[in-house]
Amino acid sequence: MEIGKQLVFGPFRLDADNAVLWRDTETVNLPPKAFELLHYLLLNPGRLLTKDALLDAVWHHRHVSESVLKGSINELRKILADDPKSPTYIETIAKRGYRFIAEVWQLDGQEIRVPAMLPLAVHRFGSGAISTHWVGRRRELAWLKTRFERVKRGERQIVFFTGEAGIGKTTLIDMFLAGVDCPNLGLLRARCVETCGAGEAFMALLEALEAKCRDPGGPQLIDRLHRHAPTWLMQMTSLLTPDDKEKLSQAVLGATGARMLREAAELFETISTEFPLVLIIDDLHWGDFATVDLISLLGRRSTPAQLLVIATYRPVDVTLNQHPIRRIRQELQARGLCAELALSGLGEDEIKEYLALRYPEDRAHEALSSSLYRWTEGHPFFMVNLVDHLVGLGRLSSGVYDQSANLVIPDSLLEMIDAQIDRLSSSERRLLEIASVFGTEWSAALLAAVSGEDLATVELCCDELSRRGQMLDSCGADEWPDGVVAGRYCFRHSLYSEILYRRLAPGRRMQLHRSTGEWLENSYGGKAQKIAAELANHFELGRQSSKAISYLSLAAENALHRYANREAIHYFSHALSLAESLPKEERDVLAMKLMLKRGVVKRSMDDADGAVQDFVSVREIAAAAGLPLWELNALMEQCRVYYWVDRPRCLALVTQAVERARTLNDEMIEIYIVGSYAGWHNTLKGWSDDYIQDSRRALDLARATQNREMLNSELALHSNFNYARGDYRSAIAVAHEAREIAQHRGDALKYLICEALRIRSLIHLGELGEARRHAANALQMADRNGNVFAINHFTLLMSWIHELAFDYQGALHLCQSAKKKVQDQRISSSEFFGLIRLASAHLGLRQYAKAFENLFKADQLLEACQGLMDWYLRPLFYLGSGEYWLTQDQWENVEEQAGKLCELAALPPDPAYLALGHRLLAEVAIGRNALDTASAEVEQALSFLGKVEAPIAEWQVYATAAKLDSRKGHLQEAETYRCRSAEVLRRLADSMDQADALRQSLLQHPLLNGACE
Repeated sequence: MEIGKQLVFGPFRLDADNAVLWRDTETVNLPPKAFELLHYLLLNPGRLLTKDALLDAVWHHRHVSESVLKGSINELRKILADDPKSPTYIETIAKRGYRFIAEVWQLDGQEIRVPAMLPLAVHRFGSGAISTHWVGRRRELAWLKTRFERVKRGERQIVFFTGEAGIGKTTLIDMFLAGVDCPNLGLLRARCVETCGAGEAFMALLEALEAKCRDPGGPQLIDRLHRHAPTWLMQMTSLLTPDDKEKLSQAVLGATGARMLREAAELFETISTEFPLVLIIDDLHWGDFATVDLISLLGRRSTPAQLLVIATYRPVDVTLNQHPIRRIRQELQARGLCAELALSGLGEDEIKEYLALRYPEDRAHEALSSSLYRWTEGHPFFMVNLVDHLVGLGRLSSGVYDQSANLVIPDSLLEMIDAQIDRLSSSERRLLEIASVFGTEWSAALLAAVSGEDLATVELCCDELSRRGQMLDSCGADEWPDGVVAGRYCFRHSLYSEILYRRLAPGRRMQLHRSTGEWLENSYGGKAQKIAAELANHFELGRQSSKAISYLSLAAENALHRYANREAIHYFSHALSLAESLPKEERDVLAMKLMLKRGVVKRSMDDADGAVQDFVSVREIAAAAGLPLWELNALMEQCRVYYWVDRPRCLALVTQAVERARTLNDEMIEIYIVGSYAGWHNTLKGWSDDYIQDSRRALDLARATQNREMLNSELALHSNFNYARGDYRSAIAVAHEAREIAQHRGDALKYLICEALRIRSLIHLGELGEARRHAANALQMADRNGNVFAINHFTLLMSWIHELAFDYQGALHLCQSAKKKVQDQRISSSEFFGLIRLASAHLGLRQYAKAFENLFKADQLLEACQGLMDWYLRPLFYLGSGEYWLTQDQWENVEEQAGKLCELAALPPDPAYLALGHRLLAEVAIGRNALDTASAEVEQALSFLGKVEAPIAEWQVYATAAKLDSRKGHLQEAETYRCRSAEVLRRLADSMDQADALRQSLLQHPLLNGACE
């Protein structure tokens, strides 16, 4: 392109011919060198421009230092209003240079370069002193290049770089990236950091993605996250408006760890369909379990993807910490789904090459390279630091080694780094020792606060060390909540921070961790939960166990928000181990609180035995400490476990809870416990109006105290009670209120329970189209979240809708699909419902033997559960059994099932099922030609229909009445009932969309093909 072209970026326009920068219609004053620098950056958008390249291009390297370049960059940022922490225009690449990251256009509309996904590393960290003098690794780079060529052909590659600290894993990645010839390379780089144990779930990747979303191409990535990974976007709250957050909360309700993993895989794969994507995860030996699971999933998926995943780790740390990455790597490698590149030291020739690059004058490199290789065995970090050591001692200058005096070579790298540290000034050494407490990367503001030094003094010292290449690199800047902007710095290698940390006396180390934790806690204020794991680590090492436990609990909550249950359990367990050191009175309460929370998480992971163990432990501690409320709370949580796996045990325990509550002389506690007992008893055992009153008192208490968890549970129960009475409109209204609370609380289980109640009520109301839409939405939600129980239940509800529309083949297909997906047969009610629906579908298809087989299995299951099956399922079972025996002309069996149905339905009472029960008895009487008895039964059924809105029951009762009148010779009356039955069926069909195949199935019913207009 011509140099004189005008260049446009954002609201700016640079006119090179006239040396003018415009912001919209106003000119912007720029010093000549700053103008030249900006012009050169604009001519090379998206490219990494090294400091040397910029100094050559703008200043021609004439007696200027890097500080001049830095000053001009800062001047440009000020004029462009560009935040160095979240840059829009100029990005700093630590240790190397700068990159212009915004879109740049010529005035004639020609685009210079607009990358599909900006090729920048979100988190780049120092790789040691050799990063500016790269040598060797030709074999490894050739191997990586071959892998990358496969990636460009759509063959995903998972690569592990392994080796000890300082062996050059990060440097090799930098060398590979610098040599990649790919104009639209996508790059996401994350680095795991050392925390308390397992690390926060997905933290490194979330931070990398969130930073990427703040880049100029961020809106595009945010849109991708909306479409493919809403559970991930939900974690990045700083990117969301309140409206976005509300919409996303609905989209991710009920999400699981499996969904979050699946969404991340789909996000990266979708991006990689457009251009190659390199995903780098450094220091995975400090990584969390969830990130390891993601790497495993990415490796096992078989769809084509231009995806290269590179993960680095230290084998020694993995072995010591029993990290799962080793097992995952072995499993993937055994199946040919990953490769490992174990790095060793440099060769003697490569060391010679390094010396030639560092000291390009033709000097005697060969002798020195041989000595260096002998002393260091080619360890890159050791070798570079030994050269620096020689320079520091004045023994090496311009590549010439002074052998005039004996040289004592340190026995180890640690000793050598110790020697480098000792050559620092006392103030520099003190600051770096304090900084080692913070980890690999940190803010100058934090260092200033903990050290007691002025911020300007600290930044000056760190800048000088960075400029000299001594231990530190500059990593941009950040802004703290109080508005302070400070530079960020990182150790050029983690070994520096590790060795400096070891030099601290134990007491000093403890005090520094405590001061660091307190300053971070105060600085973050109400947002301290965001760094809970980091704070927990500082307070634990600062011997402030109570605070450490508090933040470990918050770290567990963070993990649960990311659906990372294993990490949450780890944090709770670690907190429990710390609690052992506390005084007994404090220890007991904390231990119970943590075990209750851990038990709830285990319950959500279907670890019933583990959950019960925690709840029993709480009960034991509470009993010994004389804390009955804690004991009662744990007992109720234990009941909730048994509700799904051992219902007789659930009722026995809740009965025990009621007895215990009555001894406490606390009316509110008693109302709550008795209300829970009433709800469970009515649901599992049998109806009682007294229990309804007890449950109503609990509901009133929940409203009065604004206890939303309790209110949610009680509303769901009362929706059930309304359903049982056939008051389907009220059931829907109450379920809707409960559903809204559940959604606000993020309680997916309650949400789905309420949604199922709404669908069942809509079915009985004959609003089949609406029921079908809700069932489809619920199925979609359950499927996204991998909730097998919900998938099964809503699939069976959908099959019921198909059956009521006379699509028995479709109903059967759905039942069989649900049966294949059921994995946990411990939930007997789910199996019972499936058997009922299967029998009904076979019955509709006149496959009587198969219908009987499923009814027989259902009867056995009901017997095995001692009758403790959800009451809303038993009427369906008795009704289905009666219908089967009716087809077999087994009148006594029909009467038995109809009698059980009427007896069960009489308790709430439920007019709809009472009508259907008497209809069955009328059909028996018609079969026996006992027409007077049949008339009495039809009259009974019709009287119950007058008390309820139940079209599903109506059309069947009317059809039986028409059949009876026809048998009696009352043809006009028979025709009237037949038309009324047809009219109801037509309403059912009209509840569906015109194009719905189920509507057409309904309209094919023989009742609708007669003339009764």
